[in-house]
Amino acid sequence: MLLYVQMIDAKVETLVSANGRIQRILARRFPGSKTSVGGAPAVQTDLGLLLNKELRNFLVLSFIGCAILLALIF
Repeated sequence: MLLYVQMIDAKVETLVSANGRIQRILARRFPGSKTSVGGAPAVQTDLGLLLNKELRNFLVLSFIGCAILLALIF
């Protein structure tokens, strides 16, 4: 079975919450079903979430490295 949902609003938060709701509804109605999301908005959402995570990691590690370097210098 194929379910096609087209979202007009392509904000990351909206797509993530809609995807979660759709997966919960389908898991309840069809217990053995497997759901996956495709298309350009889904790829943009996944890349946006990954970019936010990686940017956060980079900033934290940069601050830690900078603090260690300053502690070694002084």
